[in-house]
Amino acid sequence: MDVPLDAKAAQPRPRPIWQGRPGGTKTGTVNDVRAADATKGVTLADVVNQAGQNRIAINFVWTLVTGFLVHVHASRVAIVETGLFGQRTPTTR
Repeated sequence: MDVPLDAKAAQPRPRPIWQGRPGGTKTGTVNDVRAADATKGVTLADVVNQAGQNRIAINFVWTLVTGFLVHVHASRVAIVETGLFGQRTPTTR
């Protein structure tokens, strides 16, 4: 598991920059994984550890997003229930 990976084999096909990157082929390649030991290079253990850290980070972000949505929804319900939203004052003619 501590055998260095061939980073050149994992590289995406080169594409001219003027064609853009619609598929995100330059995002999240093997070059983004940090090696635990710089003398060995990137190993399979480094890649697996990075995948695990990404999974935890994604779960944490989704927990925050859903918490914010619940908070906003609760505040809107409170505003509607107190009558502060959508109430019109009578006008005199």
